[in-house]
Amino acid sequence: MKIDRLLAITILLINKEKVTAKELADNFEVSRRTIYRDVETLNKAGIPIVTTKGVDGGISILENYKMDKNIFKVEELETIIKALEGVRKILPDSDLENTLEKLKGFNTDLEDKEETFIIDYSPWGNDEELTEKVNLIKKAIKNNYLIEFSYLSNKNQRTSRKVEPLTIILKGHSWYIYGYCRLREDFRVFRISRIRDLTINKEKFIRKKGTPQECLDSNNITDKVKLVLKVDKEYIERSYEYFPRESFEILEGGSAIIRTEIWENEWLYDFLLGLGEYIEVIEPMRIRDIIKVKLEKILKKYF
Repeated sequence: MKIDRLLAITILLINKEKVTAKELADNFEVSRRTIYRDVETLNKAGIPIVTTKGVDGGISILENYKMDKNIFKVEELETIIKALEGVRKILPDSDLENTLEKLKGFNTDLEDKEETFIIDYSPWGNDEELTEKVNLIKKAIKNNYLIEFSYLSNKNQRTSRKVEPLTIILKGHSWYIYGYCRLREDFRVFRISRIRDLTINKEKFIRKKGTPQECLDSNNITDKVKLVLKVDKEYIERSYEYFPRESFEILEGGSAIIRTEIWENEWLYDFLLGLGEYIEVIEPMRIRDIIKVKLEKILKKYF
């Protein structure tokens, strides 16, 4: 949305001394002409943005300009700050710290406001290894450095990779790195928790244009399967955490049938096993047999 882009441009210019129209256009995936129109709109709104030509030219906010502290409502500021604080807990970053301090300064009423919600993306416990990996990848992205690592696939296969890192992604509860894989000669998404022996190779690379979201979606998708499960009466309420209520058919006696569509992969099998003795796979028989084989292997470890 245009209003979101205008706000993002304003905050970006507050935090940076000067940026080029090309940098803004690339960042927001619009044309330079659109950026210049946005600058004109912001000027009309009373935000003094100036453009300078030449080698050291660019777009900046007039020096010593102070933004109206009432530009955000308290509730709007609280939402933005809580989201950024949630990211900060797992991704400590000096730029993020500075941005948070500036946002908090927009409205002093925040100091007296009681917390109504908290956003926390960090896992239970302190995952220092993940934070170190993310910060190392961030450094490589900033400097256009190649990274090297050993990668464990969801099929437990290990390969050595050289990757041109482009984007760090937080999807669901997991962190990913999107980049150009020299082994596969194509764009790939890697789950950071499966990366081992991560190092920076200071070989420089020229950034390639890619589509992270499209690659992320295709990376995790195989085929959808129509899944029919039977859930015990005492586990129905807990099952609402994982499946939509409309997928439940309550049976005589209190148990329920769940009908849903879901991507079939190793994650699905592990998820179903994790539900324990309360849920039974009814269909398809292929997945029922896969779960049975896995359970037999588990039993052999204990008997």
